[in-house]
Amino acid sequence: KAGADIYNIIPLIPQHRFANLSEPTCETIDAARQAAEQFTPVFRHCQHCRADAVGMIGGTDFRKEIYGSAAPETFSHG
Repeated sequence: KAGADIYNIIPLIPQHRFANLSEPTCETIDAARQAAEQFTPVFRHCQHCRADAVGMIGGTDFRKEIYGSAAPETFSHG
């Protein structure tokens, strides 16, 4: 109803004040994704997406346009 075409449920790696918490298990993440799929398709490619990922899987790699010649080669997807 809100216009989403696909939803990406991303497991977070607990850090800083949350470092004492456990990472979600594969089973927990899968259960969350299965529950969400009742309402919208779920994106399942990434295991730990990162904020520095740019572009779309299989699409154009925009790293050089955004970061110039200093574009890191460590993106989770291009």
